[in-house]
Amino acid sequence: DKKSTLSQFADLSCLLFQLGTDILFGHPSFKAALNYYKKVPLYFYLYDITPRITLLTMFGNCTHLRGPSHGEEIVYFFNDIIPNFELTPEEHKLSHRLLDLWTSFASTGVPSDTWTPVASDRIEYLHMTNDGFKMARGLYEDRMRFVDTLPLLNNQYNLRHEKTEL
Repeated sequence: DKKSTLSQFADLSCLLFQLGTDILFGHPSFKAALNYYKKVPLYFYLYDITPRITLLTMFGNCTHLRGPSHGEEIVYFFNDIIPNFELTPEEHKLSHRLLDLWTSFASTGVPSDTWTPVASDRIEYLHMTNDGFKMARGLYEDRMRFVDTLPLLNNQYNLRHEKTEL
């Protein structure tokens, strides 16, 4: 039936969107974290807060996509990204919390006492959700292992080499 086919297409498009996001953003960040966490303090986070309105809506009807898109948290740093969009009191609190983390990191090199740097290949990260912020471990490990198996140019390089100059 037509509705079932559309539903399957929406599910498939979400999976393809997720894979594209992993290939373009997640996997390179994951590989960089594995390469650098033993050399410098490295702070990783997953912004997993369901937005009231997404940046993708500026580019068309993307209502079948769930959760935030890449860079969605930028709405809480600049109040003019989405035209005619006003933050709610709860969103103002979130905005202040995010700004405090980024400001602390910029001035001290440490975002907060509770956000700890990556300390292992399991990739510890601050998981930001609608219910709060907490440390977690193993960010999308299965998905990153899957991308490791793909015949991508990125996967042909040994990223664990020592680079001493720019």
